[in-house]
Formats: sequence, C-alpha cells, structure tokens
Amino acid sequence: MQARDLFRISNRSGQAGELLVYFLMETVLGAPQAIKKMPMTTNPKEERKGSDGVHLLWDGATGILEFMFAESKIWKSFSDALRDAFESMESFHDSRTKTHEVNAFTSGYSNLDPELQRRVLSYIEGPDSAKSRYAQACLIGFNWDEYEHLDDKRRSEFIKEFETRYRDWGTGMKKSLNAQLQNFKHKQLRLEFFMLPFKDVEAFRDWFYENLTGTKPPAAGAIKGALK
Repeated sequence: MQARDLFRISNRSGQAGELLVYFLMETVLGAPQAIKKMPMTTNPKEERKGSDGVHLLWDGATGILEFMFAESKIWKSFSDALRDAFESMESFHDSRTKTHEVNAFTSGYSNLDPELQRRVLSYIEGPDSAKSRYAQACLIGFNWDEYEHLDDKRRSEFIKEFETRYRDWGTGMKKSLNAQLQNFKHKQLRLEFFMLPFKDVEAFRDWFYENLTGTKPPAAGAIKGALK
C-alpha cells in the first residue's frame, strides 16, 4: 500500500513506462537501480523531474563502472516517441539536473556498508573516477500496426513470423535512429535502446491505471488530448 501511494494517480502519467524501463535495465542489462526517485517527491500529484531513474552497471571486462540514466517514452507514433526521447535526453544532459541526481545518489548510499560506499564513491570523485562513465538507457514504446494481424485470419501465420517481421522492422528503424544520433550533442554517452511495440499504448495505460487504482480510467472525453 505504501508503494501504491507513491504513484501519481493519472492515466496520463508516464510511470507505467518508468516501471518497464527499470525492469528491462535490471533484468536484461543487469543494472540495478541506484536511486528510487518516487519516494524523493513529497507531492505524488507531480511528475518526477530529471531522468526516470539512475542505475549502476559494472563492466568486469574493462573495470568500468557506469552510471546509467533511464528514459522512457511511450507514444502512439514511433517517430514521435523517438524524437521526444532525444529531446528529453539532450535537455537532461545539458542541464545541471544530472549532477544533482548523482549527488542524491551518493547521499543515499550513506546507509550502505562503509566499504561498499567507499568503493562506489571512489568512481565518482575519487582515485577511480577515470574508470567511470555516464550511459543512457531509453525505452521507446509505440503502436505497431503489425499486431492487427492478431485479430484476423492471419493470426497463426503472424505468430509464426513474429521474429522475422520484428527484425525486418528493426532494420528499417535504424535509419530513423541514426538520423537522431547524428544530431545528438552528447556523443560521449554510451546508449542502450529498448524498442517495444504495443498493440495499443492507450489500452496499456488504461490497464495500468485500473490495476493501480481498482477503478476504470476517466472517459476519453474527460482527458481530451492527454494521450498522444
């Protein structure tokens, strides 16, 4: 109940995407969350500022500790979600917010074992700082028209061909991604992308809202223009 009460109760919130990107970073990348930002905001009616989270990733092969920031954008349109993600990442890394989040992270580590705290801090502002780097993980969620085949006679064929169809989409997507990367200022960052196709992003948001609150989301007319 305490965890539930930390959520912003709105079907316009991006918190469902934040949970997804946390899950993907921890399970796929093996990067545990270092800052839990939701408890840091005393007013649950406000969106959390800055990145969607800060995670740690240890690269044993190179001996480098990564401080990985999270970003999540779930829109109907893939191109709109991708553009919005790059705008948000650029704004975040242009501002001082990144420094504030790293400072919040070091303050939060004060409750850990002193030896572990000392080792991690040495990569932020100590003798091992040259062996650390910033990275950015980004979840792009979007409506995928291919899922329409699930509701017609092509369903069985589509399921068998899913991986091939998704890989074909990924090949075509690279052009859009590379165009954004070419204009992205912060080329010092190592980037990880999760491209997640939805059948209906609005249905996903509504499902999340209903499971969080136990009630149906407001009627579409009541939130006109809220969901892109």
